[in-house]
Amino acid sequence: MSQQTDEYLKSVTEGIQSLNTAAEACHSTLSSQRDDSLESCSASQAARDRLVLEAYKVLQLVQGPIDAAATCYERTAHLASVRSLLEMGAFDALPTGGASRTTQELAKELDVDESLLARLMRNSALYGPFEEVGPDCYRHTAFSEVYLKPEVQGMFRFAMDDHMPAHLKAHEFLKANGWRTPSSTTDNPYTHAHATGGKSMFQHLSQLPERMEAFNNGMMLQAITPLWMIDLFPFAQRLATMNPDPSTVLAVDIGGGKGRAICRIRSMCGTLPGRYILQDQPHVVASAKGTLDAEIETMPYDFFTEQPVQGALTYLIRRCLHNWPQHSVVQILKNIAGVMDSERSRLLIEEIIVPDENSGIEEGWMDMIMMSIGAQQRTMKEWVTVLDSAGLKLSHVYRLPGNCHALIEAQLK
Repeated sequence: MSQQTDEYLKSVTEGIQSLNTAAEACHSTLSSQRDDSLESCSASQAARDRLVLEAYKVLQLVQGPIDAAATCYERTAHLASVRSLLEMGAFDALPTGGASRTTQELAKELDVDESLLARLMRNSALYGPFEEVGPDCYRHTAFSEVYLKPEVQGMFRFAMDDHMPAHLKAHEFLKANGWRTPSSTTDNPYTHAHATGGKSMFQHLSQLPERMEAFNNGMMLQAITPLWMIDLFPFAQRLATMNPDPSTVLAVDIGGGKGRAICRIRSMCGTLPGRYILQDQPHVVASAKGTLDAEIETMPYDFFTEQPVQGALTYLIRRCLHNWPQHSVVQILKNIAGVMDSERSRLLIEEIIVPDENSGIEEGWMDMIMMSIGAQQRTMKEWVTVLDSAGLKLSHVYRLPGNCHALIEAQLK
C-alpha cells in the first residue's frame, strides 16, 4: 500500500505540474492577445484547449483508475438532472442577476413536487451549472444562464435526444457489422439506435419538428464562432487579379445556411464588382432572404445534383462534407468540379483536419458524432484522397497553430 500511495502521489504531482505549465502558458497567451483578429482568437482558443485537456488528465489521476471509470454514473446523472430542470422550467423561473430563490418558492411557481426539485437542484449544483447559496436555496451562474439561449438549449437537447442514444448503442451496431467503419447514411449507429426504418438522420428528423428545431438552433452555435477560417483566404487580392466585371460570379456558398459566410466574403471584397450567390435547400434560402446583404443572390440547390453556376471564381463549402460518407463527398465535389474553370476557379473547403498524432478533444467527439451517422472527420491524407477521386488537386491549406479547423484550397487537376 505504501508503494501504491507513493506512485499515486507522484503521478498526481507530475500531473499538477503539467497543469500549472499549461495554466501559465494560457495566462501568457491570453494576456498578450489584445485584438479580435483570427490569429489572436485562435491562439487564445488553443491555449484554453490545452489547459482543459491537462485539467481532465489531472482529474483522472486524482480519481484513480477505478473511480475514473465509475464517473460514467456521475456524468449521466448530472446530465439527467440538468435536462430535467430545463424541461421543468427551473432555468427560466430562477431570476438572473445574482438573486436567489428557495426550492419551496420555485416548486410553488412551477407546480412541481418540492422534494423532486430539491434533489435535482442539489445534484446539478455540485459544480454547476447552478450555485447553492444556502439550505435549499439556489441562484444562477454564468454556466446556467447560458442555457437560456435557444442555441444552447437546441444543442443540449439534440445531443441528448439524438446523439447520446447513438453513442450508447454504437457497440451493438459495430459488433453486428463485423467492426467495420460505418459508411452509409441509412445504416449506421444512429439509424440503429432510433430504428429509423431505412431513413437517414436528416430524413428522420424531418418527421419530428421539435427535434429538427433543436438541431437547427444547435447548429447556429457554429455560425456565431469568431474562428472563421475563410478569413485566411485573400479574397480581395486574389479575385482582383482576375479583373472581374459586374457579371462575374465571385463566390458561391454551397449549403451556406443563413448566409453568414457569403456576407462575410462580400464584406472582405469591398468594392470589387461581381456577384455573390448563396445556395441551400429551398426553405433555408427562403428564410435567409430578409437578413442578407442586398447584393447577395439566393438560389435553391441540392448539392447532390448538377451545379448550376458555371465558372465562378470561388466555390465555398463550409462544415458540410463531414456529414457524409466518402462516396457522397466525392459525388458532391464532382458536381462542383464539373463546372469549375480550369484556370480561374478555386474550391474552398472549411473543415476540421484531424492531426496525425496528438489530436484534441474537439476532433475526438466530433468524429464520434460523424461516425454515428456513417460519416467522418478526415486527416489531411484522407482529404487529398477525396479531392483526387473528384478530379481535383490540393493547392494550399490555410490553418493556424493549435487549431484543428482549416481552409483547404483546391483546383482542377
